[in-house]
Amino acid sequence: MYPAHQSSDKRGIRVPQDLSIVGIDNLSFAPFTRPPLTSVGIPRTENRGDRRGHTRPTRGRLHGRSQNRCAQIIHAINTRFIPRASLGKSRF
Repeated sequence: MYPAHQSSDKRGIRVPQDLSIVGIDNLSFAPFTRPPLTSVGIPRTENRGDRRGHTRPTRGRLHGRSQNRCAQIIHAINTRFIPRASLGKSRF
C-alpha cells in the first residue's frame, strides 16, 4: 500500500470509488499495489538529467531579459499513461 492510499483508507475514503490516485514514473511496484497504481511513465532517457537534455534555470541570461525578470522554460518530454485500478470513473 502506498502513502496516499494509506491516508485515504484511514479516513474511510475508498480508492478508486471516492478518490483516484495517479503516480509518476511508473515505479516497479506500481502494478503490485492494492489497487494497482495508475501511473504516468517517463522514459529513462528523459528523466536522468544528463547534461545534454537537462534544463537548468537561466537567471535572466536569455536575450532581452533583465536580471529581475524570470524566463519561462518549457521542456517537453514523451510520457505514457498507464491506467490501472487506482483510477476511478470521471464524474464530469
